[in-house]
Amino acid sequence: MHNVHVSGHAYQGEQEELIKLVKPQYFIPIHGEYRHMTVHSQTAKNMGRTMGTSLKTFVLENGMVWQYSRDGEVSTVDVVPTGRRWTFAGFSGTLDDASIKERKTSARAGVVVVDCLVRNRGTNLVRTPSATLRGFLCSDDKVVEIKEEIEKNAESAFENFFESNPEGLTREQAVGGAARKTVRKHLDLKPLVIVNFLTV
Repeated sequence: MHNVHVSGHAYQGEQEELIKLVKPQYFIPIHGEYRHMTVHSQTAKNMGRTMGTSLKTFVLENGMVWQYSRDGEVSTVDVVPTGRRWTFAGFSGTLDDASIKERKTSARAGVVVVDCLVRNRGTNLVRTPSATLRGFLCSDDKVVEIKEEIEKNAESAFENFFESNPEGLTREQAVGGAARKTVRKHLDLKPLVIVNFLTV
């Protein structure tokens, strides 16, 4: 229960003792940063010379495939994709996928949905946009305050789209940006913002 850390890794002398006991023909360090594995490999090489054996060492990076054949030939033959992956309901992917980033953003900073009822091919608002906020850790009064300000700023971003769009954004992006800035001003968060244009 105390804030004390004790290393679970072997000291160099203990590594040497293990090599003496096992007497391996091949040695591949597998833990630590690359520099740690390089030093560990050098320790093994030195022990091989001390014991008078032909101990062969290899320092591999994640994904490198090491092959051993019956006639004693060894080599790295391939590199395969590695890294942490997610699996859910029969599907899998990498942690860089857009959907995973969205999940992280929504969990960390909440979700804002802005619905804009529009006509004339999305160039005119029928009424003030409606905002829905989810996952914000603040009082209900604060959520209402942010919601009302988002709706006001989203309407302004929509109506003044052509006059204040130096970055060449789409109208949806301008509305989403206004919502995101509003939340950031109040809570210093960058939520996941979804903007829907509903045509009548």
